[in-house]
Amino acid sequence: MKTFKSILFHGGAIALCVPPVFVFVWMILTGLKTGVQNIAYPPEFIFTPTMENFRAVFQQYNFFRYLMNSLIVAGLATGISLVLGLPAAYSIAKYRQGKIGIVILVAACNEGIGHPRFAEWLTSGDSPQELLDRIRERFVLGGHKAAAIAKTLRRGVRVFLVSSLDADLVHGMGFTPFQSAQAALDAARDAKGHSALLALMPHAGSTMPVVAES
Repeated sequence: MKTFKSILFHGGAIALCVPPVFVFVWMILTGLKTGVQNIAYPPEFIFTPTMENFRAVFQQYNFFRYLMNSLIVAGLATGISLVLGLPAAYSIAKYRQGKIGIVILVAACNEGIGHPRFAEWLTSGDSPQELLDRIRERFVLGGHKAAAIAKTLRRGVRVFLVSSLDADLVHGMGFTPFQSAQAALDAARDAKGHSALLALMPHAGSTMPVVAES
């Protein structure tokens, strides 16, 4: 199944790339042909290249001025974009800003994490996307709950789990283990800033949060 998807993906990518590449190559070939060769039918693909068209452009027209105008406009636009974009990119990379925040889950989990099938699905796979691909290929009860968690993790949500579970198991679930709620809260504030909004949900298992539009 994955091989078929890979073939389909690469085939589609090639099909999308061929038309623009063909147009670009055709433009180059047209510039290297004479006027008679350009209007010949059927088109000539084997010919002796000529640079006469390029010499004519520079000799008969003020092409260097047009080129400098384009370079100035493109250079200024790129420079302004970098001046405005780089500080924002640095801020996002350093402080990991974003709409999606951090979930701190406080649960003792003295009896483990539930049904063995759910545990197997949740801790298997190298990435959330791999788990989602598996559930699409073969739907399994228990696995669908793990897939729901994987879908959340794929969006970039970070989950800090305060529990008695082994740290390696927690990491295998895609969560970050903590020994206390205060330690998790401190880590979240370090990541999002101390001015970040905090929502406390004592009965989170039976609560449906709704985020209002700002």
